[in-house]
Amino acid sequence: MASKRSQQSVDWCPEEIEFTFNAWADCINENCKQSFAIAGIGGIEQEYTGDEDGSTEWVTFFYPKIVTPTLRMIEIPSRCPKAVKQILEDAFACFWSQPDACAGRIRVAIEALLSHIGIPTEETKENGKQVDLTLHRRIELYTNENPLVGQQLMAIKWLGNAGSHSSTLTKDDILDALELLENSLVEILDKRSEKMAELAKRINAKHNPKAS
Repeated sequence: MASKRSQQSVDWCPEEIEFTFNAWADCINENCKQSFAIAGIGGIEQEYTGDEDGSTEWVTFFYPKIVTPTLRMIEIPSRCPKAVKQILEDAFACFWSQPDACAGRIRVAIEALLSHIGIPTEETKENGKQVDLTLHRRIELYTNENPLVGQQLMAIKWLGNAGSHSSTLTKDDILDALELLENSLVEILDKRSEKMAELAKRINAKHNPKAS
């Protein structure tokens, strides 16, 4: 209503238009075809046409705020523990409307993943007192075992921290974190690099003339 009322003003311009929308869509993945509902907002803004005279044109845009059922934004290995899967589902649901909250849930997913693979949550000090380990310290402990993946988890943690303490994260930042997490899950749970290294070793031993 406010958008419509503003059009009565002599100072009105198209950029004051605000849309709300809802729609149905289908996943284009042939193995999925899931139908889902979308609701969101939109508006009109000026964009440069790219012509040498610097001319502009009015462009209509729409942006989703709610998508249900929640879209799974990364491939999750079948061996992924249920607790981690649920946290990631929560993160996916937050992506469209609350990117900072999404980053926070991704950070929690790392904590659950480290617990699943046995990285301790506390340590005993010299005085015998038990103290909780920070996520940073737990990632450092895992990095001693797997430096490459450990660095990826640390990068995700920093993004999660940024989401907890500010509102500066972009959706591209979140997508970067999810891409790193997807690879980390595969490496930790499916041990892809180890399997590929072993496969290459067998092939070299069987087919490399210099190996015989």
